[in-house]
Amino acid sequence: MEAMTKLAMASRPPSTASAVSAAEMNTAVTPIANNKLSLKDQKIYDESLNLINQFDGNGNQLERAYNMLVDLAKANPNSGYPYAALADLKFRLAGLGEGNFSDAYTLAQRAIKLDPNIADAYVVVAKVGIDVGAERNVTTCTD
Repeated sequence: MEAMTKLAMASRPPSTASAVSAAEMNTAVTPIANNKLSLKDQKIYDESLNLINQFDGNGNQLERAYNMLVDLAKANPNSGYPYAALADLKFRLAGLGEGNFSDAYTLAQRAIKLDPNIADAYVVVAKVGIDVGAERNVTTCTD
């Protein structure tokens, strides 16, 4: 239980003021020192993670979480946290057959470039590697 608490705390972004401007998700990334979320944005981030983690197959939780995270990424273009959460969401959607793993991978890589200390982004990269590798093995075995 203590390890789970430490892991949950490690995946939460520190709360400090951040520059606010709109940015496209596919623009060049330059890591900067001020990539933290404000307290208000931290609450939005936490709420979006709760929606993703509590998804039970019903309702519009994932759509709501996606919209919240896109808005958060636009408002905090220098923070990797929204991109890491979007990567996790895209990974889950790809697993449900709604989307592809490359979107999750691209978002995770963006998060890592912005902040190489976001463990959740590395987890998505690893999960994509495992799932894509398994998919290739199944295809090879059935040919």
